[in-house]
Amino acid sequence: MPCFFLRRAGLYVAILGLVLAALVAGCSDDDSSIGPGPGGPVGPVGPVGPDGEDDGIPGSGTLTIQERIAKVDVVVIEQIVFRSEGEVTISNGTPASLTIETDDNLHQYLEATLRGTTLEISTVDGIDIAPSEPPVFRVDVPDLRAVELAGAGTIDIGAIEADRFELALSGVGDVYIGTVTLDELVVSLSGVGTVSLTGSTDRQEVWVAGVTVYDAADLESRTAAVTGAGTGQATIWVSEELEITAADTASVSYFGEPAVTQTLAGLATVTAQGAK
Repeated sequence: MPCFFLRRAGLYVAILGLVLAALVAGCSDDDSSIGPGPGGPVGPVGPVGPDGEDDGIPGSGTLTIQERIAKVDVVVIEQIVFRSEGEVTISNGTPASLTIETDDNLHQYLEATLRGTTLEISTVDGIDIAPSEPPVFRVDVPDLRAVELAGAGTIDIGAIEADRFELALSGVGDVYIGTVTLDELVVSLSGVGTVSLTGSTDRQEVWVAGVTVYDAADLESRTAAVTGAGTGQATIWVSEELEITAADTASVSYFGEPAVTQTLAGLATVTAQGAK
């Protein structure tokens, strides 16, 4: 089943086009490369599939696992940027490590590069792949500070405890985070997908746009500032102070009984859900 996430992206983008059309009518540091994996020369310059179809390089069907960052390597990773496609699992582990599971003939097209303390995972530029199963990336990080989904897929993160954590979704997919304990959370969603998390934070700053859903109904926060645009949706839980700025068809729902300051434009909405 090649191009799993691209088909889903096309559907969401089509939906976004219809919604925005309706709205308009109604309103008249040093680099250290640790990839790609072994396997010979890089393939064709463009995304060329079997029999001349532009479906990407097909996977062999034989799945293998490669270790890109070994536990014996001394590396510091604080931020992860995912620009490829597949399923990413991030765990709190020491020392840092990375393994990739995919078709044995596709490892050579998946890159892992360290830029300072940022780990970037990507597909070789100009190459499209059609794996037999979504590639699986497993990362252990002892002190994660930021994550960005800029490709297509899912990111599953275990528990996070930090003073500040930043999360961005500019690609297509979903991000799931287990229990978090934070002083400050900063979220920026501009792609297509959903972010879901639980736990507690003293303050959260959230920006939702594109075709995104931010589900933080079970994330207890003392104060929050939410900005919504496009068809972005946010559900949060705030106890003391909440500032909302929303436009287009964005919607914000909140639990708790905070003091609310709101500025709305277009068809944006705010809904109070009551005490949690």
